[in-house]
Amino acid sequence: MQPGSLPTDEQVEQEGADIAEQYKGKKLASKDDLDMAGLQAMPGEKLVKVAKAEGLDEMIGLPKHALVFEILRPAPTSTG
Repeated sequence: MQPGSLPTDEQVEQEGADIAEQYKGKKLASKDDLDMAGLQAMPGEKLVKVAKAEGLDEMIGLPKHALVFEILRPAPTSTG
């Protein structure tokens, strides 16, 4: 593709399919990779996926800043 030219719809779809295949079955991020700045910079859709991966399905409707907080909050531990 020439500099300054736009890709066709087919090229964009193929690139998306290639990226999806590359990350198929991989976790979006490990807990160690998550930090406040990184989560705040994420697009909303990806942040929701991270929340779901962390088991926070009931938190999906929260505002973005609250969802970031919930993702970073340590998981409760059971004492026994």
